[in-house]
Parts: sequence; C-alpha cells; structure tokens
Amino acid sequence: MTITEWPHTAAEPDPVSPAPAAVSETPAAVSATPGTVSETPDFVSETQKRNPDETTPPAVPRGPLTGMQKLAIGGIIVFALVLAGIGLYLSFEHVASFAHEELRFGSLGKGQLFAVGVDVGIMVMIAVDLLMAWLKRPITWIRYPVWLLTSATVVLNAASAVGVQANVHHLVRMKVHHS
Repeated sequence: MTITEWPHTAAEPDPVSPAPAAVSETPAAVSATPGTVSETPDFVSETQKRNPDETTPPAVPRGPLTGMQKLAIGGIIVFALVLAGIGLYLSFEHVASFAHEELRFGSLGKGQLFAVGVDVGIMVMIAVDLLMAWLKRPITWIRYPVWLLTSATVVLNAASAVGVQANVHHLVRMKVHHS
C-alpha cells in the first residue's frame, strides 16, 4: 500500500466533494479594500483592553419604565439620600470634635472645616470619577485618593467613638460607685 491509496478500513471518499485546489493557484491579492474592514467601536473599555478575547453580550432591549418601577426608584433615591444625610451629619460631628479636641486644632470651627474638607473631597472625587466614566474616559487612579479619604474618615470616626465609649464607661462606673 502506498501513501496515495486508501486503507481498506477507512470510509470511501465522498464522490460529491470537489478535489482540493492546488496551492500554486492562489487568488489575486485583496489589498485595495475600500473603507473600514471591521466594525470596531470607537472606544474599547479598560476591561476589553486587558481581556481582548472576551466578548460582551449583546445589549438587552429595554422598554420604558412602568409606574411602579419609577415609584420604586424614587423611593430608593429618597431613602438613600436620607441615609447619606444621617451618616454625613454624624460623621461630620465626630470628625470635627475629634479634630478640635484630640488633633489640637485651634478652634471647633477649624475642626469643622477639616471635616468639611474631607467629606467634600470624597464627594468631588467620586463625582469626577462618575463623570469621566460616563464620558467613557475613565481615570483609574482617582479611586485611590477616594479610598484614602474614606479610610481616614472611618479611622477618625472610630477614634472619636473610643473617646465617647471611654467617657460613657467612666460615667457608668461613677454612677455604680455612688449608688
């Protein structure tokens, strides 16, 4: 048996399929393609740049929101704003008094300015991050200062709470001993 003969155990060749073309008969070059060849988007996200093999799923067509969906969104926004206001107020008071008393700021007004600076800094940087993401020009490093300022707020709040707990514990101990 030679290389060109079929073994007896293999299936016979399909008589309908055409014989393969010779390699030397390649078609003419296609170098003069007009316009764009592919439909690549103008902007490729950071994730797509890092993972070019991953394809994004097609967008799901969405209709207009129903009345209940609009009501639910409005309720979520209202409750989120109330919660943010409470947290901002409490954090502001704790950070301002801690800055005045423990960090030795000259006055309570300067401690309040410090607290405003930290809180407004967080909000401005988050707003810039959201705006640049919306404009499809994300600034990846801007989240680090936000995390740093948020961590500073958490640490200052925790440190001020330790002082409050110590005062409460001292008052409770005094009340127990005087009873």
